[in-house]
Amino acid sequence: MKRLILYIMCGLAALCACSQTVESALAPVIGKLNGGKSVTVQFRTQAGDAATAGSLTQMRECFKMHTPQMSAWYDGRTLWTYNDGARETSVTEPTADELMEINPFDILNNYQKRFSTRVAHRSAASTTVEFTPKAKGGAIKAAAMTLSNATKMPQAIDLTFSNGTKMRIAVTSVTEGKAQAKGAFTYPAGQYPNVEIIDLR
Repeated sequence: MKRLILYIMCGLAALCACSQTVESALAPVIGKLNGGKSVTVQFRTQAGDAATAGSLTQMRECFKMHTPQMSAWYDGRTLWTYNDGARETSVTEPTADELMEINPFDILNNYQKRFSTRVAHRSAASTTVEFTPKAKGGAIKAAAMTLSNATKMPQAIDLTFSNGTKMRIAVTSVTEGKAQAKGAFTYPAGQYPNVEIIDLR
């Protein structure tokens, strides 16, 4: 019986250590995003044969993102998504799952409640944290974030969608900027004349 109790205590200690390791790996990134200043990420994405590059500026829960194919603005409640090919902008109040499809960094928002996490790989240069959704039936089946041990910032995010599609977002730079007004994260309608607005709220 004493040996069984010892095994249980060792197992609980290992689980606590793992949790602390995940938290310490992610804390610097979350601190930057929630620190009141803007953070701009330059990235490249690869999904099968399709590849693109873009930028994401985030401040707390707000963000704006631009790629050659689309742009998005989120002010903490409303999401505007502009499709360059269709010349139309959709307006929604997205779910957490929908937000993460647009902005993979949203995976860090309340991740303890939304995901089971573990450190999947650790080397001298980087640490990879895996995220598994606790709720079933979402668009994203699994995710992994690789962070630089030197800068504490993301190097890549790998997403596996429920339909089997995989996407890799490679981070090429992370720059901290000044705080921006909330209006910077709303749709600049004047810059997109003659664009159809589709309100799906």
